[in-house]
Amino acid sequence: MSTSEVDERSPLPRRLVVPTVYTGEVGLVLTVCGVTWERAEHAERRRDIQGYWSVTLENGDRYVLPEGLHGWARNLDREVRRRLVRLPVVYAFSQHGGDMTARILSAAQNG
Repeated sequence: MSTSEVDERSPLPRRLVVPTVYTGEVGLVLTVCGVTWERAEHAERRRDIQGYWSVTLENGDRYVLPEGLHGWARNLDREVRRRLVRLPVVYAFSQHGGDMTARILSAAQNG
């Protein structure tokens, strides 16, 4: 299963493609090592907050997240900064009925 769609003209990282799942399926399993908010190049004014969330995987590849996962990325970023979550974390990304989810499968142990 492919994790990305590539637009050769885009300067952005590849886009994460979240699969539609059916009962009993896990989805796309990835080890997330980082989550980053990137301001769009044209967003110059302070109140212009256009940009995108991306994730960095264990192999160093970066993927732009679809809009349906922006809330998840914002929460993960906040939890990492507050040291409530320690990366890397294994997530299953899936889509069902138009709703996207990221479900934690395995997390690093503190210690």
